[in-house]
Amino acid sequence: MVPSNQVGVSNPTLPGNFDDHRYAARSLRRYRGRARERLGYRPATPLVGTRPAATLKASHPDRCLGRSHGGLTTKIHALTDGLGLPVRIVITPGHAHDLTAVSEMLDGIGNGETLLADKAYDADWLRKIIRTRGAWANIPPRSNRKGSIVFSPWLYKKRNLIERFFNKLKCSRRIATRYEKLGSTFLAMTKLACIRVVLRHYESATYSAIVPLATTSRSIATIPIRVA
Repeated sequence: MVPSNQVGVSNPTLPGNFDDHRYAARSLRRYRGRARERLGYRPATPLVGTRPAATLKASHPDRCLGRSHGGLTTKIHALTDGLGLPVRIVITPGHAHDLTAVSEMLDGIGNGETLLADKAYDADWLRKIIRTRGAWANIPPRSNRKGSIVFSPWLYKKRNLIERFFNKLKCSRRIATRYEKLGSTFLAMTKLACIRVVLRHYESATYSAIVPLATTSRSIATIPIRVA
């Protein structure tokens, strides 16, 4: 048997001289090409124009991204009932103020209810709108507010329900960190996570026992979500 490292030895099953490695590679490619043609192999035709763009322009209206101290973020504005269950969900860019989306969530406030919110929502026009709806805004006053307002610290303690709701919402990884490019897609995923929170709450609760508690107060708050 002739050693394989002997100079001048070539593979008898393949054409060409294998002393030159570059010539050997070209010969092997030609040999494989002729074999594929004999077997009737034809390369697949690539599809053109069927794949969407990988990125979006910065001016796209549905990106819903804002640059803040944490980088590119998106804010989730939520309105919950007296049980900490979601009533309204709105998203805005991360640099937007908390009051920018409050007008879209006022439809969830009715007559005889109490709105619990933090100091970011301390605005005279907001208190006036809530008063016209027959509700009461229990919002702590800001340090630069002129004049005194009615505020109940005991009722304000129940605002922890909305913070606990955000804690349950952020258990979903796609909500705690945004991966979607479009704001509408991220809002849809957020609403799906809200449905999961509601279903888990009513899974082992008596409906007739908790409905009166759910109609006594409303809580509103905002959390920023970082973008992956």
